[in-house]
This record gives sequence, structure tokens and C-alpha cells, in this order.
Amino acid sequence: AFVACAGRLGDARRRVLERARRSAPALASWALALAGFALTLAAFYPGELSVDSLLQYEQAIGRVTYYDHHPAIMAWVWSLLLHVVPGPAGMLYLHAAMLWGALLLFALGAIRRGRRHAWLLPLAGFTPMILGIAGTIWKDVGMAAAFLLGSAIAYCAQRPLARVAALVPLFYATAVRANAPPAVLPLLWLWGRRTFPRATPALGVAVAVAGLAALLAAQWGLERALAVRRVHFAQYIALFDVAAVQCAGGDARIPAPFVRDAPGAMPLCEAFDPIQVDFLLVRGAATPLVASDDPRAWRALRDAWMHAVVANPGLYLAH
Repeated sequence: AFVACAGRLGDARRRVLERARRSAPALASWALALAGFALTLAAFYPGELSVDSLLQYEQAIGRVTYYDHHPAIMAWVWSLLLHVVPGPAGMLYLHAAMLWGALLLFALGAIRRGRRHAWLLPLAGFTPMILGIAGTIWKDVGMAAAFLLGSAIAYCAQRPLARVAALVPLFYATAVRANAPPAVLPLLWLWGRRTFPRATPALGVAVAVAGLAALLAAQWGLERALAVRRVHFAQYIALFDVAAVQCAGGDARIPAPFVRDAPGAMPLCEAFDPIQVDFLLVRGAATPLVASDDPRAWRALRDAWMHAVVANPGLYLAH
């Protein structure tokens, strides 16, 4: 009886040690991800804000008028987070949770597939190119973290219903930055291949295209529900282009509604910088141009831009 009992105790000990050995990589991944999350908060709390961040935060606080200068979904989500976390820190928590949660899910999924050293995956978040801006409250950071999280859910989830959850961060990433939709297509293709493993390549492409159309339709519906106001930010690019051609001696003129008529305004070509438009419009009272909210002025600018490009193709291409 004593020998049998000792044998059973030995078997139990071996099973405990085996379970500990198998769970050690997952526990290490959890430890690294939690450490990265804590480090991000400690280094950046309550979040690093730029001018763009403050514009979106102002809309989040007001919760009355949203503008499409920046996609409205970030300001709207921020306004919801304010009910839980006062101040700007709520968006910092969200971005950090998406980033480190995604790295953890990738590690757990790779561990389950038997990949060697997969528990080290969260260390990617400690690299300077990622950790250095992880606490900056930008839509760029939110887009990247959400894309990463959506991909991680698609990779890690074992059940089709669980993989549907990946569409939530993929939708946020697609809607939070104007140039994000092309980037989501390959991720939707990956999602489709994981969700429908027997689908043909052509069907996978069709799923990705249909998924993108659905995400864009959802974004359109959300912006209509939020009554997002258009500010026609493209006028900045058009003014930049026409000013470049005009200051290069080409046949082009800025329409009068966009020319600042105030003492101290710099001459257009003296303020013009070929690298960025900011010196023409957003550097204080000395800037020579102003934006307009008049549709008639936008039409005049469109015509001026078309004339500048068609009449001066060489100068436009050089610009």
C-alpha cells in the first residue's frame, strides 16, 4: 500500500510539473505584456497630446459638434471613455490595451501552435519604434494598435464566432484614419481565410472586398448619426498646389475669398514653403491665406486648381 501510494504521489508530482512546464511560456507572455502595459502608462500618463490630439479632445469634451478634419470616431469613442476615466487618459488606456493585448494574443496563438520561443513575442512592443510613440494620443497610433488587435484575434481565435470579434477593432482602424481602408484589405483577406478555411482564393478576395464595403458603410452610418460637419480640408491641399504654381511664375491665382485681408499678413510667396502648407494657413495672423466655409469659394478654388494644373503641368509635377 505504501509503495502504491508513493507511486501515485510521484505520478501526481510529474503531472503538476508537466502542467507547469506547459503553462510557463503562456505565463511569461502574460508577464511581458502586463509589464509593457504598465511601462506605457508610467512613461506617458495621462497621454502625450499634440495639436491634433487637442482638437479631437475638445470635440470629445463638447460632444456637440464633430468635424471631419479628423475622422470623428476617435473623438466619439473618447467622449464615451470620459464617463469612465476623466481627462485624456482614457484613450491612453485604450491604445495601450489594444497594443499589448494584441501582442499577447499573437504569443498565445503561436504557443498553442508549438512555435519555439513564442513567449518572446511581446518583446516587440518594447522596441523604440513602437514604445517610443505608444503613449502619444494620435489616430495613427490608434489605427496601428487596432489593426494589430484585429489581426491577433483572427490569428488566435479558434471558433468562428470568436473571430467575428476581430471586425470591431478592424472597423475602428478603418474609420479612424482617412487612408486606412486600403490597408485593411489584406487583413480582411486573412480574416476570411481563417473564418472560411475551405474558401477558394477568389472567394477570399470577394470576402475581403465585401468586408471593406461593409466597414465603409458602417462608417458612413456612424458619421451621419453623429452629424459630422464637413470642413473640406482638401482646400488646404488645393491652396498649397495653386500657391506653388503661382509662386513659381505660372499662370495661377488664389481666389480672393482665401486671401487674408489684414495688416501684418505676409506676402504669399514670402510665406510659401515647398515642404508644408502650414506656413500659408495655420501659423498665426501673419499667414497670407485663410480657409473658407463658403461652398461658392470651394467651387472657385476647384476651378483655380484645375486651371493651374492643366495650364502648368510641368510646374505642378515639379511641386
